[in-house]
Order: sequence, then C-alpha cells, then structure tokens
Amino acid sequence: MDPFLKRVEPYFSTNDETVLKIIMRALSDHPGIPDRLTAESLKRSRLEGQYPYISSLNGVILEEGAIEELIKCLQDLHRKHLYQPLLEKMDVMSLIQHKEALRFFITEEAWSHYERIANCSAKDELYSIYSELIQMLDKRFDQKTFQLAKTTVDYIVKKGWLDGEEAVGELEESLKAASDGFRAILNAYILRHFPEDRYVYPLVKALKAGGALLSEAAAETLCAYQTNAIVDEIYPLCKSEDEMLPLSILIKTKTEEALEALRQLYSETKDLEYREAIVEGMCLHFSEDCLHEIEDFIERGQFTGLTDMDDVTYVYYKVVGLDSLSLLLWEDHEEQESS
Repeated sequence: MDPFLKRVEPYFSTNDETVLKIIMRALSDHPGIPDRLTAESLKRSRLEGQYPYISSLNGVILEEGAIEELIKCLQDLHRKHLYQPLLEKMDVMSLIQHKEALRFFITEEAWSHYERIANCSAKDELYSIYSELIQMLDKRFDQKTFQLAKTTVDYIVKKGWLDGEEAVGELEESLKAASDGFRAILNAYILRHFPEDRYVYPLVKALKAGGALLSEAAAETLCAYQTNAIVDEIYPLCKSEDEMLPLSILIKTKTEEALEALRQLYSETKDLEYREAIVEGMCLHFSEDCLHEIEDFIERGQFTGLTDMDDVTYVYYKVVGLDSLSLLLWEDHEEQESS
C-alpha cells in the first residue's frame, strides 16, 4: 500500500460524514485501493446506511471480498443505483463467474458481449470484436458501447495480447495524424495498466492535443501513475490559469515533489479562484508541509465560494493531526461566521 493510501486508511471507517466525503474526493483517481478496503466500505454503507462514496472511485480493486459485498448491496432495490457503477470496474471473468447473482443488474446486450469475448480463443478473433466497437464509436458516441470497448481492451491486456509499447505506438501515430478518434482514446485509457515513466510524455501530448474525451482519458491515466515524472511535464502547463485539467492532475499526484510544485505554484499565482483551487489541492494531500500556505490563504479571508473550503480545511486538520489548537480555531471561526 502506498504512503498516501496508508495515511488516509484509518478514516475509511469514520462515522464523520464530512471526513469520509473529503477522503474519498482525495482518492477519486488514486490507483490500487485494495479489495479489503473496498469490501469494508461497502459493508459499512450497507449496514449503516452511509452514502457509498467508494462507488465513484476509479482505482478500486474488486476481488472476491468486495464482489460478495457488492452483491449484497445490490439487493437493496432503493439504493442499487448507487452501487451499480462498481460493476464497470469488474473484469469479464469475474462478471461471468457471478452471473447468476448479477444477471438482473446488467443488460442482456452486455451479458452477450461479455460471453462472446470470454469465448474467444484467438487474438485475431478478440481484436476483431474490439475493432467493431471502435468503428461504432467513431460513427456515433454511445456511453454503453464505450464501456464495452473499455472492458474488452482490459480483457485483451489481461490475456497478454496488448502491451504498453503497442498502445503508446498507436497513440503516437494518432497524434501525428492529428486524430483523436476512439482508438487513440482507448490507447490512452489502456496505458494505465503500464505505469512507466517513459509513457508520461506521450500522455501529456495527448492531454494537450486531443479533444475532451482524449484529454480526459490521458488525465485519468496520468493520475493512476503516481510518479514524479508527471510533475516535470505537467507543472509548466499549470502556469496557465485558464486550464484546470493540468492542475487537477498535479493535485491528484500524491508525491512530495507534486506537493512542492503546488506550494511553488501558490507563491506565483495571483488569481483568487486559481489560488483557492491550489489550496484545496494542498489540503487533499494531507501533509503538514503545506500548513503555512493553507493558513496564509485562510487568514487572508478571501474566498470565491466555488469550493467547500470549510469542509476541506476541517478534514485537513483532522487527518494531519492538528485538531487540537488549529481545529478549535477553525470551529470558533465557523461559529462566528454562522452567528
């Protein structure tokens, strides 16, 4: 388990809804959230009625423990829609293995597709299905088809029939041809399975060159890498205060170098909205190293109202362990504001 995840793990079991919500926001694109934590979160949600924030996280791992809890959660017909996004995080073979329990929560069309790709015995056969989906998407975007394409290419990687070199090669060819079609988008997506520093530069190129879907896919993959190599490529892009996507990647990269870059960016930025976003991002690193910048911003007393800084700073003090004096001052400030 990486240091950041280890830092926030104790708060997965909190009864403080505000703390849980902010912790999950900090983990929105963080990779490698283990099956054990996913299962525990789902169980608490089921038994205590907590909102299942875990359902919105991109980096959850769903193995037997979490899948069993997910199946139980889906039985609550009034809340099943809150848990269904996790079905998209399951791999094909797990879905088929649990088909009897999950059959009513997934469309017949999707089941037919899962069984079709699971029965492919040859690489060419599976690639043919994948190419059909890409052609459909290039003609007309459809979210269900897009999800089927992602599930299919995940399965191709699991079979060992696509590697990082092939994916990045195809992505770079698409960028040379100024094409941001769905093959490029899915290659940017699939590179998350190959978190190597040498793929950071092509992904940043895709982030800058592509349309909305390609930029989003590249950004999510970069967030999954959690490497300092991202900081060197992304930081110059953060100098433009009109672009929030590079800043969001820097915020979600939970390394010491990324945090230091945020601190430097704070010292160089004058725009209030951008400074507020930077401070919120520093809070979501939950490190005492940026306490000076956070308290400097709070003491200035100027806020845009676009972010819930009260909740974010409250949780920051709790997690960092400064909830003796600093939290008392924060609560006193809140009482004064509400009176």
